[in-house]
Amino acid sequence: MLDNEAQRGLAARPPRLSLAYAMGHFDSLFSLTTEPMCVLSLTGEVRRSNRAFEDLLAAATPESLQSCVDEEGARAVAQALAALDAAAPSARAETFVPAVHRWYDWHLTRVDDATVIAAGRDITSMRETTTALAEKSAFLHSIIEAQPECVKIVSRSGELLDMNRAGLRMVGAEKRDDAIGLSVFDLLAPEDRDRFVEFHDRVCEGTGGKLDFDIISLDGTRRSMHTIAVPFPNAPGGELVHLAITRDVTERLLLERQLYEARRMEAIGQLAGGIAHDFNNLLTAIISPADLALCEVEPDTQVARDLLQIKQTAERAARITQRLLSFAKQEVAQPVPMSVGDLVLGAHDMLQRMMGSSYELQLDVDRELPAVCADHGQLEQVLLNLVVNARDALAGSGTVGITLEEELVSPERGVALGCEAGTYVALRVTDNGPGVSDSIQDKIFEPFFTTKAPGAGTGLGLPTCVQILAGIGGAMDFTTEAGTGSCFTALLPLATEPVATPAAAPSSRAAQGERILVVDDEELVRKSVARILQAAGYVVVHVASGADALAAIGREGEFDLVLSDMTMPRMSGLELAAELRRRRPELEILFMTGYHELAASGAQDRAFDACDVLQKPFAKGELLAAVARAITRRANVP
Repeated sequence: MLDNEAQRGLAARPPRLSLAYAMGHFDSLFSLTTEPMCVLSLTGEVRRSNRAFEDLLAAATPESLQSCVDEEGARAVAQALAALDAAAPSARAETFVPAVHRWYDWHLTRVDDATVIAAGRDITSMRETTTALAEKSAFLHSIIEAQPECVKIVSRSGELLDMNRAGLRMVGAEKRDDAIGLSVFDLLAPEDRDRFVEFHDRVCEGTGGKLDFDIISLDGTRRSMHTIAVPFPNAPGGELVHLAITRDVTERLLLERQLYEARRMEAIGQLAGGIAHDFNNLLTAIISPADLALCEVEPDTQVARDLLQIKQTAERAARITQRLLSFAKQEVAQPVPMSVGDLVLGAHDMLQRMMGSSYELQLDVDRELPAVCADHGQLEQVLLNLVVNARDALAGSGTVGITLEEELVSPERGVALGCEAGTYVALRVTDNGPGVSDSIQDKIFEPFFTTKAPGAGTGLGLPTCVQILAGIGGAMDFTTEAGTGSCFTALLPLATEPVATPAAAPSSRAAQGERILVVDDEELVRKSVARILQAAGYVVVHVASGADALAAIGREGEFDLVLSDMTMPRMSGLELAAELRRRRPELEILFMTGYHELAASGAQDRAFDACDVLQKPFAKGELLAAVARAITRRANVP
């Protein structure tokens, strides 16, 4: 018998399990587990399988595990079996089982030199979830990539972690590697860097927000940006980073500035129109009496010279008003087919006198160039302004050149200049002065900008040229070189019709006592016009309003002509003309105006149609010629 100590020692040791006992337990586990299991050879032949494996394949009796799965899965099983060795006794292979349309993850374990146990786990739901997540991720990624706005992630240190295609375009990067890893702080415009850094720190600390700033892209282009940013975890439990959607608002801001300028110009135009009306009335009241007085004095006296100076000064003031109207697009333009060559050659003597003897004027003009479509007076003003601008660029002496030639404008240049692509006649005015300095090149077409001393210029010369040319579909361009001079080019659109043959001037006609009704609310203008007409031999009645005019027609009887201002209180000249047309359809009407919105806009009105318009201020000869034409037209009506 065993002594007590031996018995205690035997009781302390666990009983040894026999191999048969262990195999019995394995057989039970192998048979009863709900996951498919099988015993394989090292080549994958099925030597034994459990019920779950057999249920998986139903009536089929597979020769190998590879034959149970699809082609791709068979390759995966073969690779896993080949990888089993003493150092790595386990391997895994994911396969698709066509018999049940399910995915299984097989865990292969090598138990000896000839045996492998394979245990399968149904991973169909997991794969479907993973696939759905991958598809959703790809879908979201495609949406982000398709966004027109920049979507980016920036680290706490400012490093660009990721960015979509729109963002790459904004920063001027051709490919992702050119941008990822850069510091966004280096892309910022210097004046906006501190504001952005402060904003970025707030976002990374957990506070979202908005910011406007400018960047200098990799290609050197300056762009304006508007960003909306939120804090974003870089990884589960990781630090917050800067996630932002950024929009390029450069074009929007440009359009807003253009709209602001357009509204400002509209306001200036309205102001100019009102000023022009009153100012031209006053100038008419100066020029007309000066004309009358000049007829009463000896030509070579000091009084005559003083009167002539008064008249010329008033006419100069009228030209300044005309410039303001042209600049504000309020001038009445009448574009017709015309020859630029004839205009330039005809203005040569006047331009040379205006420049003075210390300047040389050189012309290179081809009369055979195609006709252009422009208003004669406005184009003459463009020529005059450009020559004056060239003369003033010279230091007391020098050469001004005028050339004409055809020029083909490409689509790209047309976009830059704001005109259509095509063929133009280029009117070039050059000077051999110092050129336009870099600091003011972007300002020379701005209204009221001038480099002249106070009182020496209005700053409307070049802006007026730009406005006139834009109104006829043309454009203005210039080139300059320091120490060599400048060249300003007016591009004039070609006319679609030939230049009209001038009609024969009507024979001069002396007044024969015709009765004229003058209507103007400005007393000085009304009386000055009446005096000129009476001195010429007409019978004149003048009144201050449309209502007084209607009363005078009813009281005084027949009139041969009504000469009426267009802008008057209560009843305008157009309203008066409409009523006169209703009462006396045969009555001839001649309008005079310092400025009128209907005429300036080109709108049509039955009362305005077919009536001559005499632009204030006018000289005595212009008034008498216009009146003679109107009365002759009435006399020729059957």
